[in-house]
Amino acid sequence: MLNRKLIISAIMFSGTFFGVSFSAQAVPANQDVFFNGTYASGCQFNSKTDGTVTPNALFSATSLGSTATYNGATSGEVKVICSSLLGAVVTASEPEAVTAPTGATFSVKASLLDGLPGTTGKVITGNAESTIKVDMTATSASPIPTGDYRFKVIVTATPN
Repeated sequence: MLNRKLIISAIMFSGTFFGVSFSAQAVPANQDVFFNGTYASGCQFNSKTDGTVTPNALFSATSLGSTATYNGATSGEVKVICSSLLGAVVTASEPEAVTAPTGATFSVKASLLDGLPGTTGKVITGNAESTIKVDMTATSASPIPTGDYRFKVIVTATPN
């Protein structure tokens, strides 16, 4: 019995002397948190409105156009946004006659963006939607034939 008391006393003494602790330690828990998103590069057209062309005169017309000088014509319109802090440049091609009566030829063709030549380009602010008015004219050296006309102008937005 004495030996047992001596052993228990020795264990208790050594535990306190050497700083042994018999308490349980907490284990940390981890949880991953993810964030998803998309940053689209470049430019995107959000909408467009087609325009109409009318002749420059009631009889013997030599040109068609969509600007205010052509009675009854309407401008086209595009809405564009470019994800670039430095903005972008928007340009427009020369009008191309997609549908025209036989014999219709045009010697001078021009596109306009907000009244400026389309080939020059219009600078727009980056990361903000811009609405741009698109117009066109097509002129012939001789009177144009009567009939249905359809023109295409390609508008391009290039981020800086």
